Amino acid sequence: SFNSFKTPARLMSAAGIAITLSVAAVAQCPPAPSGWVAAFEGPADEQALNNTVGALGTWDPDGSGPLPPRLIVGGSFTLAGATAANRVAQWDGSSWQTFGVGISTGSTSVAMGWDPDDSGPLAPQPAFGGFFTSIGGVTTRNIAHWDGAAWQPFASGTTDSAGLPDVYAMTTWDADGAGPGLRRLVIGGDFTVAGGASRRRIAMWDGAAWQGFGTAFNDSVYCLTTWDPDGAGPLNDHVIAGGFF
Repeated sequence: SFNSFKTPARLMSAAGIAITLSVAAVAQCPPAPSGWVAAFEGPADEQALNNTVGALGTWDPDGSGPLPPRLIVGGSFTLAGATAANRVAQWDGSSWQTFGVGISTGSTSVAMGWDPDDSGPLAPQPAFGGFFTSIGGVTTRNIAHWDGAAWQPFASGTTDSAGLPDVYAMTTWDADGAGPGLRRLVIGGDFTVAGGASRRRIAMWDGAAWQGFGTAFNDSVYCLTTWDPDGAGPLNDHVIAGGFF
C-alpha cells in the first residue's frame, strides 16, 4: 500500500512490490491481459530473484543503437537466476546480468536510465538510489551510476545527521525547456545533505554538483515526476514532489 507513507521507505518499497516478484518472479502483462506471467526465470526454471525488489526501471545501453532497452532492478536480493548479483541486476532479454560487484550491504529503492549529456555522444547510464555506502567497491553514499565499465559516484552522495540518508525517488527535469541546458537528474528522499551542502530532501545534479530547490522540505519526499502545465504553451516543465511533509 502507498497510503501510509510514514513507514520507512527502505522497508515500504520492498513490501509494496515483493509479493508479485517473489511469488511470480518479475511479472509482466502479456498483450492479451489474461494474467501475470513469470517471464524472467532462467533456463533451468530457477527463481528470478531470491529476495525483495524495491526498484524497477529501464535503460537503453546504446542509446539510438540497435540494442533494445534492458530492464534494471534493485532491492535486497543477492541472486538473479543462478548468478550472484548483489542488490542490482539487469535483464538482457534472455538472462540476468550483473553490474560489476554490486552493493555488499544495504538496499536500492529506485532505478532509472539517465543520459548524462542528453543528445551528446555519451550513452545513457543506469542510476540507482537507496541506502548504501559503497557499490562495486566505490565509496558512494546512497546514489551511484554505472558508466558501462565501473560504478561512479555523484560527488559524495547524500547524508543525514539522524541516520536517514536514503534516496527514494528520481526523475529528470529539463529546467529551460527548449533552451540549451541539459536535463537534470532530480532526487528525493530523507537526506538533508547532498554533496556536502544543505539540501533538504530534494536536490538536482547539474553535471558537477548537487543544487537545491530553495528551502525545500521539512520531511520525507517519496516520489517525483515532471509535469507540463500548459502543453505546447510557453511554460517549462515543473517538478512535482510527493511524500510526507
